[in-house]
Amino acid sequence: MRLLYAITQGNLDQLMGEETEKLEAVKSICNITEIQLQKVKKCLEQRSKVSNKKALGYVRHFVVFTARKNCEAI
Repeated sequence: MRLLYAITQGNLDQLMGEETEKLEAVKSICNITEIQLQKVKKCLEQRSKVSNKKALGYVRHFVVFTARKNCEAI
């Protein structure tokens, strides 16, 4: 019985570790998303051609980033 408990406990510890890693990855992606959107918003609020180009650059970078993260998740 103790052996079964030890095996089960080991499996649960492993699963919890994996879920914690996933949660940290999602938090990181959310933080990066928020930062990028704040940069885009700041540029768009300036209402100039230069800042609009900069905002588009942030968006392009973010599209590549999210595509890469989605591929890693698969």
